[in-house]
Amino acid sequence: MKSLSIIIIAMLGAQISYGQVDTTIKTSDLKSVKVSAIKKKLITIVNEKYTSGLFSNMITSKTYDLINNPPPPGIGLSILDYCTTLVFNINVRKYLDGYIVTSTRHAGSISDAGVSGVKLYLDEQEVPSSTFNFIHPDDVALVKYFPPGQSQIAPGGVLAIYTKKAADLNTTNNLNLKKGDLEKMYKNVNKDSVPL
Repeated sequence: MKSLSIIIIAMLGAQISYGQVDTTIKTSDLKSVKVSAIKKKLITIVNEKYTSGLFSNMITSKTYDLINNPPPPGIGLSILDYCTTLVFNINVRKYLDGYIVTSTRHAGSISDAGVSGVKLYLDEQEVPSSTFNFIHPDDVALVKYFPPGQSQIAPGGVLAIYTKKAADLNTTNNLNLKKGDLEKMYKNVNKDSVPL
């Protein structure tokens, strides 16, 4: 066996010394290359931007993106009033100092239907319902509803509302003011004012 390997090495050495070994690299062109990627949905991007932990689940929740699907213009309701038309399976009743939100879906027996108290969260902090009295739908980025039995946060259901971050505030709410417009408005107001 040693003599065979010596002969092969000697032959390779002879080919190398005589230049008979082909050292050119053969290449081939790729005629078509397809690169594919899964593009995230806008609602998924907003959900990832605003939510964390147990609130980030989109499988067991109904998620409503109000950045890319804003409420109709001129709607003069609070966000909980708007949720009555937006979120299926909840009842919202307005009282003097706040709201009572219940689920029409039950987590256990049929007798629980319609009486499951829904926990209210604002930016992932549990808050009393009166907090939502003055939050307008235009100020909200995301609404998430976890039906009863679908969340580890609360068994009776969860309504989580997320206010817009500075980067997502709509410039139309600021009357589309351009640089210098405030100064002009101020000068016009002062021009017409009468000194005391």
